[in-house]
Amino acid sequence: MAKTIIILGHPQCGTTMLTGILHLLGVSMFDEDIPTYRTLEDKDFVSAFTEEVFIDLVNKRNEKHSIWGFKYYGRRKQLKWMKKYLENPIYLAIFKNPVNVARRRYGFISRRRLRNTLVEMQESVRIMIRYNLSVYILSYADACIDPERFVKELIEIVGIEPSNEQITKALAYIQPNTTTNSSKKYPEFSYG
Repeated sequence: MAKTIIILGHPQCGTTMLTGILHLLGVSMFDEDIPTYRTLEDKDFVSAFTEEVFIDLVNKRNEKHSIWGFKYYGRRKQLKWMKKYLENPIYLAIFKNPVNVARRRYGFISRRRLRNTLVEMQESVRIMIRYNLSVYILSYADACIDPERFVKELIEIVGIEPSNEQITKALAYIQPNTTTNSSKKYPEFSYG
């Protein structure tokens, strides 16, 4: 059965890790072997601002892959019309402790920076509710504490049958604070 995986979430919450895990498990998360951006975002979907461009992109991906996906940080209003063009969409959102997110973004934390981070994370949740998206909520901490369970649950949610080698690579990819260093761990994610 054809499926489309859409990764939602706030920057610095683990969306890159989740995208990398899915790609290593065999889900085509970008249309090239090497993503354009260090954050594993698909360059085509980053620039798909109009409905017409999006439809064309979805049709091309559906022709090439039965299960594929992309990381979505785009404009909120796009979610309103996006879902009607996706085959069996599965929305995954991953979140991290807001203090850690603020620290990673700003270096040091002030009340204002923590408040800004919390407001932005709340907006991510509001969007999911506003557009009535059926979202699987995942925890970055759960992935780091028990990678085997996290990957097993992800495989069940998405409904894929990866090889043992793919699972081993996905498990190795789960390392806190290393997703931006993907090129050091996996040549397929090198950027230069």
